[in-house]
Amino acid sequence: MPWGIDIVESFDYPIEKIDITVTHLKFAPWAESSGELFPDWFQDESGYRNEDNIYTPEQ
Repeated sequence: MPWGIDIVESFDYPIEKIDITVTHLKFAPWAESSGELFPDWFQDESGYRNEDNIYTPEQ
């Protein structure tokens, strides 16, 4: 089933084929809580993401 996420600010997305839950570590708790917990799950806060899984364009 298709889905989308509307984020009103810049979003650092995972490398292709890397699960969002192992990149943005607060995504699953946010989704499972219907958005009550970690409404800022996509921000670059301490403990919120695994930088090794964030896509960065090659220079």
